[in-house]
Formats: sequence, structure tokens, C-alpha cells
Amino acid sequence: LRGAVGARLVVLDNLYMYEPTDKALREDTPMNPTTHKGELRARVRRALFDAHARGDVVATSGHASDYFGPGATSAAVFGARFFARLARGQSVEVFGDPDLPRSYSFMPDVAAGLAVLGSRPEAAGQAWHLPVPDSGTTRALIENFAAALLRPAKLRVVPAWMLRVIGVFAPPIGAFIEMLPQWQRPFVVDDSRFRHTFGVDATPLGVAVAQTLADVLPERGSRNASVDTTAPAAPRAR
Repeated sequence: LRGAVGARLVVLDNLYMYEPTDKALREDTPMNPTTHKGELRARVRRALFDAHARGDVVATSGHASDYFGPGATSAAVFGARFFARLARGQSVEVFGDPDLPRSYSFMPDVAAGLAVLGSRPEAAGQAWHLPVPDSGTTRALIENFAAALLRPAKLRVVPAWMLRVIGVFAPPIGAFIEMLPQWQRPFVVDDSRFRHTFGVDATPLGVAVAQTLADVLPERGSRNASVDTTAPAAPRAR
């Protein structure tokens, strides 16, 4: 690519490749995965930067956590079913321990962060953790959505055995079970290197919540004064 057109390859990746840890995940956290999916992502990342080192391509990667936001209807937790049930005041399903510290990526931040990586020369040849809003825990983020909808936050933890049974008939659920340990310990993303290098912060959590609700529940959002649909979605330069 570099020799042909001078293009840069920017890869969106996840966080599966890191070894299990209770510490915040940094770009230099060792890649010692304990799952098949993690091993695959580690191989892909090594291959990408080996190609960069050989001069085959100018490459960088942006890493995001589990996500929410406009259009994210298939998210692991914050998908279409979650918001439909929350809006009706029903309980919503979660995995693992909802009170553990956990980072979630806001989809517009992911897109804007990738654009930054594609336009800044100092990004090349390195992996970066894209900005994440400070959501605290899974429960805290759900409570933010519930408060904006004037609904109670009622959580129901789906036990691992039930996921395994469902996974027999629903392959996507079966594939998810391998990653369940990530929901049973702290899973916090350290995005400070990206923020300090490029001067870009994540969208404030309140704005991210409001924009998500305005997209997934537009009629309810328009009637709810607490949902601000006018705030900018992209990460803010400091």
C-alpha cells in the first residue's frame, strides 16, 4: 500500500489479546491471551505490525471495548432488546458482575478516533486505545440510561449455565461464552496515551447517553427533556 498509493491502513480491533488482569488495560499490557479468540487477535496484531516494520504497509490500530451508541443494535449488552425493555420499565439482562469497574466505548468516539489515527503521522506503527467515557460500572451506565428515561434500573444477571444452554441453539451466544471471564473481573481501558498524544477526549457520558437514547428511542427522546439531542457526538479536542 505504501509503495503503491501512500495509503495508511487503520485497523479497528478489540481487547481480547491481552492477558487477564485486574489492572487497567494499557497498550503495553502483555499479549498472553487465554482464549481462542484472544490468540487470534494477538496473531493479527503481531502480523500487522510485522508488516509495518518490513515496510509493506503503513499501519496503525485502534482498540475499543464493548460498545454502545447510535446504530449499535447488536451490542453485547446495550442492544435493541436492552433499550426496548428498559423503556418499558422491565428488567434488563447483564453478564458476570455488573458492579465491577468496566469500560464501554461510545461508537461515535470509536469512529472519530480512527479518523485521528488515519490523519496523524505519529500514530503509525503503533496500537492505540481509543477514548472511552468514564462509565464506572455496568450497573452505573444502566442507571444513567434509566434515569434519562425516568425508569427504574432493574438488572437480571444471566447465569453462565443458561448461556451455555442457549448457546447450543444460538451459535452467537455459544461463541460469547468463551469471553465470559472478561465480565467476571474488572475490565478497564486506559486511554490516557491517546488523549495526551492527540489532545482528544471521549464524549462526556451524559451526552453519550442522550445521543444513544435519541437514536434508539427517538419518540421517547423527543418527549423527554433530559435527552439532549443537539450536543456534538465526536470526541472533543482539548
